[in-house]
Amino acid sequence: MREHIAFRGLAGLLLAAILAVYAIVASRDNGVRGAASGIGAVAAEDPYQRLDWHDTSIALPAQSFTGPDGAPLTLAAFKGRTVLLNLWASWCAPCVAEMPALARLQKDLGGPGFTVITVSLDLKPEDARAFLAANHLEALAFHFDPTGRLYDALKAPGLPVSIFIDKEGREVGRIAGEVPWDEPKARALIRRTEGDAQAR
Repeated sequence: MREHIAFRGLAGLLLAAILAVYAIVASRDNGVRGAASGIGAVAAEDPYQRLDWHDTSIALPAQSFTGPDGAPLTLAAFKGRTVLLNLWASWCAPCVAEMPALARLQKDLGGPGFTVITVSLDLKPEDARAFLAANHLEALAFHFDPTGRLYDALKAPGLPVSIFIDKEGREVGRIAGEVPWDEPKARALIRRTEGDAQAR
């Protein structure tokens, strides 16, 4: 009887040890997977693999958001200009990481023919305004989506997402995640957007 109890105790200890080893291996594996899907991995990967350039341009929703003066605005107001529309929030780490480059893009290329429109999805507009002011991003005019309906209407996959809009006011492509907008590759996408309208 004692041998039987001892055997059961030994078997229980052995099983517990196996489970402990399995848990350690599983947690390490999950940690590696988590790191691979985290911000560091996004920075290391080629962001242009996430580019979705459409074979046919797409009509944009008429959903309104607020402009710099707080008045309702739609994307139709920018027809005639090439637009890079960026949806972001101050609590989104990849969003805030790319904002300085977006501001430089607007400073370098912004004008009658092209503009960067950044629309905040913060819960409070003052949070986004404070972030822009604290980081000296005055080149980016403040736009706000107080309801999140623009985000939904555009079927955004997450934040950040940038949408390329041609002069006809139609979506020609989009790219999810942080993008190094200072790179020649990124700026070539703006030229491609301008050329897409001419090609049609």
